[in-house]
Amino acid sequence: MTCQLFAYGELRRPAVQAAVFGRALTGTPDCVVGYELLEVTVTDQVVIERSGTHTHLSAVLGGAGSRIDGFVYDVTDADLADSDAFRPDEYSRVAVPLESGVTAWTYAFNPTPTSTSADPVLTSPTDPGLDDHRHRLRNAIVNCALGVRNIGWSADSHGHSRHFIAAVALVLDDTDLQNDLNVTRRSILTAWSVTLWGTRRGRQDQTDELILTRAWFERCSASVADSVSPSNTQ
Repeated sequence: MTCQLFAYGELRRPAVQAAVFGRALTGTPDCVVGYELLEVTVTDQVVIERSGTHTHLSAVLGGAGSRIDGFVYDVTDADLADSDAFRPDEYSRVAVPLESGVTAWTYAFNPTPTSTSADPVLTSPTDPGLDDHRHRLRNAIVNCALGVRNIGWSADSHGHSRHFIAAVALVLDDTDLQNDLNVTRRSILTAWSVTLWGTRRGRQDQTDELILTRAWFERCSASVADSVSPSNTQ
């Protein structure tokens, strides 16, 4: 399934898109109303290396007449996961209405990214959308895992990022592939915790020994185990 991602900064650059998604995207000009741009200095070395700069633009709520021009792209759930992993802690993904009438995901500045509040409920506008996002991500990972289990990676590796492939390797308990990717079970869970739950809740889950993320991946593995391919019924 596809959804829309609105980009207004570094993510519009083909070189950055290639680093994040493995390909350049084709977008349509659009704008989000009610937001303005803030210049943010990031410290995440991976983000700096991918983008080539430590200074990024971030959307923040603005006053009357505020707007941000950019491009809207059709992306997959796996693309969203890659985009989430690219973003530093200072950002949260939010759903915003665009001038065209489309509702798209974009990234807004989060002034308290390291909060360790015990409140397990997300307070950002993404909370309702994240449930659907996790459901679609689970379907994408499970379907890919089923394909890999039945016919291998030959038809499924093209276009998938390292982040997504690592999740599939975890669901399939493929330790050889995890070794090839130079990742461990814990590093995969840690990387995916923010993708699944958002910045604040993801960091809290890391503090809580990744209970939420482990349970989510266990459900993915159970879905794969419960599925029987046609070849196995003959």
